[in-house]
This record gives sequence, C-alpha cells and structure tokens, in this order.
Amino acid sequence: MKSGSFFIQILLSCLLVSAVQGQQNHLFAVNVQNQPFTHLVSELEQKSDYKFFFNSPAVDTLLVTVAAIDQSLAEILSTAFKNTDYRYAIDGNRYVYITIQDVILTELPSDFFDRTGLSSDTLPRKP
Repeated sequence: MKSGSFFIQILLSCLLVSAVQGQQNHLFAVNVQNQPFTHLVSELEQKSDYKFFFNSPAVDTLLVTVAAIDQSLAEILSTAFKNTDYRYAIDGNRYVYITIQDVILTELPSDFFDRTGLSSDTLPRKP
C-alpha cells in the first residue's frame, strides 16, 4: 500500500511540474495598434491567468503598439515598453508588476543565504 501512495505522489509531482512548465511557455497572439496600455493588459488577462499590478495614473498616457503571434508575455511587454522608461517583472505566481524606471526583483539572488566567507552577520554596537 505504501508503494502505491508513493507512486501516486510521484505521478502528481510530474503532472505539477509539467503543468508549471507548460504555463511558463504560454504564447500569445495579440494585435494592439496605438491603444492605451490598459487595453493590452485586459486582453492578456483575458487570455491567461496572469494578473497585472500597476499605478493607474502612471500608465494613463501610455499608448502601445504590439503585433505578436506566438510570443511570450516577456517578449510582448518588451515590445510594448521599447524606448520607454517602463519596466516589468513577472513572478512565479503569474503576477506582473509594471513600474516606471524602478526594477522590481521577484526572487532573491541565488546566493542570498550563502553564509560562506562572512566573518559576522552582526553589526558592531554603537557606543
């Protein structure tokens, strides 16, 4: 009985990994010509389970032109923001963050918890 539940756990894990990989490779077809950025966002949210977060007044005047067939979300946003100060970040929860000039990091650097080579992680006490 234990081997059966172990097999089911392995199978479910494989399916989950497959589903995540499939979502990461999601390709879009969009055709937005000189439209407000919010129009592009609406179209992308309708076609996927991505959720966009941005400051509405900051994108009110942004008009975008994107004609894409079978392109990733990153490719589409890079095209939309070409020659602008707008930046985007996409995290593992399918949240998309739009900012002006500031870059958002959605994950810690790979060596963030690496404690090798550090003499101390405590600041000296002020007298």
